[in-house]
Amino acid sequence: MGRDMFVRTVTGLSMSIRIGLLTAAVSAAIACVMGLLATMGRFVDGLIIGLIDLVLGIPHILLLVLISFAMGKGFWGVVVGISLTHWTSLARLIRAEVLQLKASQYVKISEKLGMGKWRIAVE
Repeated sequence: MGRDMFVRTVTGLSMSIRIGLLTAAVSAAIACVMGLLATMGRFVDGLIIGLIDLVLGIPHILLLVLISFAMGKGFWGVVVGISLTHWTSLARLIRAEVLQLKASQYVKISEKLGMGKWRIAVE
């Protein structure tokens, strides 16, 4: 057919790298915002955990295809689809780390005041 397979492979590789870098950056930004918003209070934390559970409850590839199709397919559809389905795990990790940091600060303060660590378990 006269098509240069090397050029087609390099073109596909460059598109894959662009999609990967762009979606990783957008997903990380969404995850950071969601993870940090979760520390604003119990109500906001509950909403964000509920949203994470909702996104994780839908089969991943199905959600990815539906979002990509709704965005008009193509490059931007794939970028939006992947970005909106890959932020959940990182958001959970950031939330846990921030909450652990807050708890460790509480322990340090309570130890200075002479209170035991058992108060964390009670509250």
